[in-house]
This record gives sequence, structure tokens and C-alpha cells, in this order.
Amino acid sequence: MTCLGPLAALADVEPASLVVERLAAGRLLPLHDPGDALHVADDVDAHASTLRRTDSGLQDKGVLVTGASGGIGAACARAFAEEGARVLVHYHRGEERARALSAELGGAPIAQADLTVEAEVEHLFAEARDAFGRVDVCVAVAGVWASEDVPVWELPLARWEETLRVNLTATFLVARAFLSDAAMSASSLRSPSRTSISQSTPSTSWSAFIATSTIRRLISERAR
Repeated sequence: MTCLGPLAALADVEPASLVVERLAAGRLLPLHDPGDALHVADDVDAHASTLRRTDSGLQDKGVLVTGASGGIGAACARAFAEEGARVLVHYHRGEERARALSAELGGAPIAQADLTVEAEVEHLFAEARDAFGRVDVCVAVAGVWASEDVPVWELPLARWEETLRVNLTATFLVARAFLSDAAMSASSLRSPSRTSISQSTPSTSWSAFIATSTIRRLISERAR
């Protein structure tokens, strides 16, 4: 709601039509604008903004977005594409949405995979390598949110196990595949100044411990 603060200020001093014009302009005016942005109606289009986009370094990078057929994943895919990255759109069951997003992004490659299946995750990364040459960025968005909230003491074991498989095990498999790719890329460069993946990332055992400890804490809090 805080982002609406400036709009509320405009609404107090400007006619409704001008507020709409300012929203339609879709850009910020520079702070040093010589005109009075709150009282000069044509000031919205009178001065070009001095704001400049920061180079993110993502131009032509290969980006794999899991769960890109969903709302958050699609938003991530669009954001990376806007930065000039080459995006692979992953989906599990939402093929129609994935194809629509692919078309929106100018024909971005798409790939289907059940991320709870180890072999399918490995195949997904193989497809990404075929498309990009290498995977520079992996955005692990895929996950599920139960449509019905139930108390812990009424939660069926099957739902618990399925949620863990989709939200936790799948994320582990994706992260492991990505780090494996990164380790192979690092070794192929044969650079003595490059820090090894094993030195710069936590071990799998510690990652599993942290994840399960967090779940145990959340269960305890929910059960109170």
C-alpha cells in the first residue's frame, strides 16, 4: 500500500483526469524537473526522464525458470527477458500457459518436466544446455500451495509427503543439477583463480539439515 502514497498526494491537488494522464505516462519525472509536477498539467510529457536503466549483465545469458507457466514464474521469465536474457520456460502440466508465454517472449524455448523425478530434471537441464549452450541462471519457482488450509492434526500424510516432494525435494533436485552444471563449467575453464563449487556452496547434508530444521520449527509454531 505504501507505493500508492504519491498517487494519493496527486489526488488531493489534481483533477482526476490529470491523475489518469500521469498514470498512463508510465514513468517517473526527474527530481530536478524545473516544472511544478503537481500543478502543471502538461509537465508529464514536457520533460524527458533522466533515469537510466542499470546494466544487469544478463544480456544473452541462459536462464532456466522452473514453474514459468504459473503467475510468479511467468513474471520472473518476463523480467529476465526484459533484461535481454534468453529464457527457457519450464512447465509441468500448464502447457497452454507455457506456450502462450513463449509466444509473448518472442518464441522462447519451452520444456516439460516433473521436477520430483530425478531423470526428468536431468533431461530438463540437457534441454536447457541444447538451447543455450550453458545455463547461467536457474530460477527455481515451481511449487504448490494447497487450496484448503487444515490444522496440522488433521493433515493427511499423503498431502504432507506430496507437498514436500514438490516444494522441497524438487527444489533440491533442480539446485543439485544446476550446481553440477556449474561445477563442470568451472572445471572446464581450468582457471586456478576460480573458487571451486564445493568451497563456495554448502554441503548437501547441511542443506538438508537446515531445510528439515526449518520445517520442524514451523510445525511447532503452527501446532501451538
